[in-house]
Amino acid sequence: MVPTKENRITKALVAAAVACFMAATLCLAACSPQSTGSQADQSKKIQVNVIVDTSAASGGEVKTVSAQVKEGANLLDALEASGISFSTSSGPYGRYVNNIDGFAEGQQGAASGWTFTVNDQMLMEAPDTIKLNEGDTVRWTYMVGDTFPEGL
Repeated sequence: MVPTKENRITKALVAAAVACFMAATLCLAACSPQSTGSQADQSKKIQVNVIVDTSAASGGEVKTVSAQVKEGANLLDALEASGISFSTSSGPYGRYVNNIDGFAEGQQGAASGWTFTVNDQMLMEAPDTIKLNEGDTVRWTYMVGDTFPEGL
């Protein structure tokens, strides 16, 4: 097949269109603002202390971890950031912790389970609803026994 003038013009136009498209794509990629991470990565971080006290239980100990969490984090976020394994369940008032580091509620007596304080204050709210501030200390304490302490 002998190329005609019309075929050469068509090929030239297609090549020019492809070149323009590629140039426009490169320009847009080079000119668009670059993201340095997700919005969550850019939020302010705070330092908190997480203490897990299982010393009342057989084979228990006290672990203290300094954890970095994003501002506005709750107690469960801090526990997750500590790297200590835990599990939660949903209740009528929010999530509650039923196991930390292998120590589960009901495992060492009918009333055994987890309580927590923030800066040595016992709070009667679900741990996923309490927001932390820079320097806060969250203490998780494993209670053992068959009867609940008075007031709980």
